[in-house]
Amino acid sequence: MTMQRKTRSTTISAALLAGTLALALTGCQQGSGGEDRTLSVWLPPFAAEGAEKGDLALWQDIVAPFAEEHDVKVDITIVPWESFETRFLTGFSSGDGPDLGYMYAEMIGDYISRGQLASYEPYLEDADTDAFHFLDQGLYDGDQYGLPIVVGGARVVFYNNALLSEAGITTPPETWDDLVDAALQVEQNTDTTGLAMAWGEGGIGVMAENYVNFLWQAGGELVNEDGTAAAFNSDAGLKAAQFISDLRFEHGLLAENTTAMNRAELQAAFAAGEVAFAFGNDGDAPAYQEAGLDIGAVVLTDEEQYSFVATDVLVMAESSKNKELATELALFMLSGPSMDSFNSIADYPPISSEQTSDVNPLFADLYSTEAEILRQYPAVPNSSVVYTSLYENLQQMLLGQKTPQEALAAAESAANEALAQNAK
Repeated sequence: MTMQRKTRSTTISAALLAGTLALALTGCQQGSGGEDRTLSVWLPPFAAEGAEKGDLALWQDIVAPFAEEHDVKVDITIVPWESFETRFLTGFSSGDGPDLGYMYAEMIGDYISRGQLASYEPYLEDADTDAFHFLDQGLYDGDQYGLPIVVGGARVVFYNNALLSEAGITTPPETWDDLVDAALQVEQNTDTTGLAMAWGEGGIGVMAENYVNFLWQAGGELVNEDGTAAAFNSDAGLKAAQFISDLRFEHGLLAENTTAMNRAELQAAFAAGEVAFAFGNDGDAPAYQEAGLDIGAVVLTDEEQYSFVATDVLVMAESSKNKELATELALFMLSGPSMDSFNSIADYPPISSEQTSDVNPLFADLYSTEAEILRQYPAVPNSSVVYTSLYENLQQMLLGQKTPQEALAAAESAANEALAQNAK
């Protein structure tokens, strides 16, 4: 995927000003030509159950000044996570989707390939986004199809400093070999578990911390450049799979129940001080710190140092009847004050220099000076099979039913069958 920023030349401010003046004269939510002055936005829920202010009320408050200034009705819909992808697929396919919608990176490719998303490029000026930290994470094939709204969930290895100290470890691990040595040292010198991974549930997030980070760190890639074939069945991919297999069968660090353990069980064990090293993401840290643990976090290094980071974006529907105004609304929602309000229910690192929200000090460097090591999944249509097939086959590897070579070959076959559709 090309990640070059395009130069923007089209100006929207004059058109918006003219539109606003016209509406002020008519005093209604239709333009002089009778155009629809309603913008719809679909977002997922983030507020905790029982929160003082829920997602809908929060976003209605956020967009109210924009709606008033531009004399436009903004319809906010909160789509539950359990029906999120189905609702979007149905809405965009039927033409009843929103003007703006929230998508995570793995969704984007399919919608772009079907021509259902519009690029923001024609409606943006450089000054509109100069303050954004992660704008490149919203580029797909060189076009700004997404404007990042949530960048977070960086995958790391957490460690319990008290257990490391008890085991006589003075320096946290930096490499794969360091991790194995340290985990073995914990098991030899303490009564606690050295290391735990949760392989009991699928999901692209679990695959990120349990395999894909290792693949990238070994120098490998998930798919080829044009997204038409799997690329993980490589020397780097095998090195990563063999490392995980060795954790289980050579070093004895992964317990037999690792293929049944889910993330909640892993988090509970680490929070209870029963595990020295646990794979997870930065969002797990507050719970560990609230449990009173002195924790650290590291992104491991092999040939490279990389970590998956979730990048969720606001996208604009190709069917939107007012893309200029929709772009203006997206920028308003992503402005510093708006995102500071959003962070009151969703604590993610700031996406721009305009925000005053703080990031957990444990990850401040990762999201600033070390941000170049953060990667997201490639936006490739039909890619969900890649993650599903990898999970199923690597789990079978950890059950002793397949060798690392057999697991990768089987996953590659399933992935290629799906990705071959992208070459048509």
